[in-house]
Amino acid sequence: MQVHCWGVRGSVPVPGPSTVKFGGNTTCFSMSIGDDHQLILDAGTGVRNIDIADRQVFLLVFSHVHHDHQQGLPFFPAIYFPDRALHMYAPARMKRSLVDVLRTELFDVPTFPALLSDVRGRMAFNELRGVDSIRLPSAEDAEEAARLFGDRWPEMAHYYPRAENLHLASHVSAPTHPNEVGRIDCADNYAHPQNGTLFYRITEHATGHSVVYATDAEAFRGGNQALIKFALGADILIHDSQYTEEQYLGTAPVVQGFGHSDFKSAVEVAAAAGVKRLVLTHFDPRNDDAVVAKHGTRRARPCRHSREGLGGGGSPRGHHLRLLRLGLPSRSRLPQSVGYSAVSMPMRRSRPSR
Repeated sequence: MQVHCWGVRGSVPVPGPSTVKFGGNTTCFSMSIGDDHQLILDAGTGVRNIDIADRQVFLLVFSHVHHDHQQGLPFFPAIYFPDRALHMYAPARMKRSLVDVLRTELFDVPTFPALLSDVRGRMAFNELRGVDSIRLPSAEDAEEAARLFGDRWPEMAHYYPRAENLHLASHVSAPTHPNEVGRIDCADNYAHPQNGTLFYRITEHATGHSVVYATDAEAFRGGNQALIKFALGADILIHDSQYTEEQYLGTAPVVQGFGHSDFKSAVEVAAAAGVKRLVLTHFDPRNDDAVVAKHGTRRARPCRHSREGLGGGGSPRGHHLRLLRLGLPSRSRLPQSVGYSAVSMPMRRSRPSR
């Protein structure tokens, strides 16, 4: 199981010399589950850097569809190729369907030159509730996929030009699907204005490892108990850390109620949930590299950073960070890779972070 970070900023992208260490793209992560599945979490501007060369079927889940979580989708190359398919899931309680949001907010004149109907890739639009789970079965080829899905496969086959990233939404309590290699469980997050968001817990069955994705989460007094329970014992918790503690408690401007956390609150949730590693993300555009580094390292040690870089010959090798190869000892050195980074903290069980 590998986690990759493609965008770490909240609100708006912030390119420039003051953000080259941690990166300036808006929110986007991806991860591999088993050999056949790659999941994309949100589609901020970082999504355009995901390599599509070796994959034909993509699975994208939105925590919600505020601009910083979907503004990169029109620039994701896979959607313009007829032999590529993109399966998208978004929270059901948005008051508008995902396809309606994309058709009117992203792919529409006069704000964008291409309509959603102009996109040549195969797109499937789906909704999720907090009691739902996406199951990830594996199949060697289309014939095995047809056996797995039975009568549903003829309708599904159009959206699978290759038998990869197979998935099926079900209730969280449903039994394990045949050949299931992993699952994505959902949980409601009401601590974000208007429609809230979804948290995701991704589990790989072969290793038992799990990653919780909890962006755009504001802390409650004593910690977000629903999130703490959802993230209990996870290997990685990716948590919103938009503000410094001073910004969160300040009055110029007042940001409480905006649906975001400060660094300290993220660490408190991770410690209460007993996660092995905390990854801070969704940094405020006002907070440059120096601010992020200062407030990340003051809350827990050791704190590991990765940096952007260039490949051989000075050409970019793709803006990504291999945050953690699960299964390595907790003290192993974080693999160095080029690209945008997040702050990654191994959590100490015996001495909660102060």
